[in-house]
Amino acid sequence: MTYPIAYPIAWSRLANTTPVLNPFKTGGLYSAEQSLYMRMSREGLARMREHQLSPRDLSIIASINECKLLTASQIQRLHFPLTQHASFVTAYRMTNRVLLRLTQKKILAKVERKVGGLYGGSGTNVYGLGVIGARLVGKRNLFYYSEQISTLFLEHTIAINEIYVSLIEANANNQIKLVNLQTETQCWRPFLYGYGIKEILKPDLYVRMHTIDGQTEYNWFIEVDRDTIHTPSIVKKAQIYQKYYQSGDEQTKKGIFPQVLWLVPDEVRLERLVKAFYRMGNKVSSLHVVELYEDALQIITGQKPP
Repeated sequence: MTYPIAYPIAWSRLANTTPVLNPFKTGGLYSAEQSLYMRMSREGLARMREHQLSPRDLSIIASINECKLLTASQIQRLHFPLTQHASFVTAYRMTNRVLLRLTQKKILAKVERKVGGLYGGSGTNVYGLGVIGARLVGKRNLFYYSEQISTLFLEHTIAINEIYVSLIEANANNQIKLVNLQTETQCWRPFLYGYGIKEILKPDLYVRMHTIDGQTEYNWFIEVDRDTIHTPSIVKKAQIYQKYYQSGDEQTKKGIFPQVLWLVPDEVRLERLVKAFYRMGNKVSSLHVVELYEDALQIITGQKPP
């Protein structure tokens, strides 16, 4: 999917806080406190990285930088696994303590989420990079997310990252062996088609893995569909996959072209997409697999044949 440009952080509503113009984005408002953080020198950032942040802190920042947004629950599963704590309560408390500290330092930014999202987890808090976190990972244009994120984008991103986290957990538990796991924009594939026409294939996720015994390998381009896009737009994206397949770029680099897995919320949407791909011809329909989101992990890891 094409995700929107990050919104400027909303200026502080604290009393006696004077908003100042954001020097990096025309018309954006930041509090004086946030402006001070943005002016932190490279030396100050280096000191923070070396003396104030633990290896786990840096790992959390790296994960959020890669995934854009993660729920508190997803962060807990990635960086505070139950195998390293006496109980879930202990892991939960430790997670919240660390996230609070990183948020107070403007390294992370907390986004409120309505309880009970369509996919994965019911935690109300979602975290992205804050003004300092963006600078720590080298985002010079201060690309980070504020509380002004659309619900559609938020839920779609969380759904993708639920698959990402589940695959990392399965790998850590020796259920699978991950070879390559790429999120946006790492999994995007620029290519030339026809008479040098530039195209970009934009999957939500790319997975290459094999079973523990090494006998079977699985390659997937993954698309998370929340039934918010009209079928003609889905068909148009399927055509881009077909163009990329015909270019031969993926086969040359990887040796095999991945199947395209569309994960949908219900049987009605599943049937609609299957019919749409079938009408496009046998070559297209054989390239695409449509399954329910709830079966994602089983399909991806080969526990349930598509």
